[in-house]
Amino acid sequence: MTACFRLHILWLAALLAACGNNEEPTPPAASPAPTTGTYVPIDDVAKRWGTFDFYGPHATLAGFQGHLSLEAVGTMPATAGKEFAGSTVYRIVNADELHEQNANRDYRCLLPAKWLAIKPASEQGTQRIQVLLLMMDDWKFFEPVKPGFCGSGTYEAG
Repeated sequence: MTACFRLHILWLAALLAACGNNEEPTPPAASPAPTTGTYVPIDDVAKRWGTFDFYGPHATLAGFQGHLSLEAVGTMPATAGKEFAGSTVYRIVNADELHEQNANRDYRCLLPAKWLAIKPASEQGTQRIQVLLLMMDDWKFFEPVKPGFCGSGTYEAG
């Protein structure tokens, strides 16, 4: 092998190493779609929000006035962390109206909650779900340490 040829091979290897792997990261697997029905609160946040009734395009939290009009929009990315990655995300169509209706509630979000995410619990054999409310403009950029988080609560099928 000539020195020039070896130099070209080394140059090509260095170029490939510098470029790295340009593949897109694998998105988290979507959680199974949440089952419609009534869920009772398990933790402190959920207890303040009250019973969660989920019926596809509509949901209610007993601790709030009004109902949530929902539109499914996607799956929470891996950047949302282990707890929320793969959650089914819904746009709260009537976010501003709900925020105004609940102005006297001290546990409402500071800004209108624009997004609701639901993820079935990871424990086998349980009928628990994690419910997340977000105030940020774009749910795809949610990370647990960034602003825009309103709260999350754990519920169990009741």
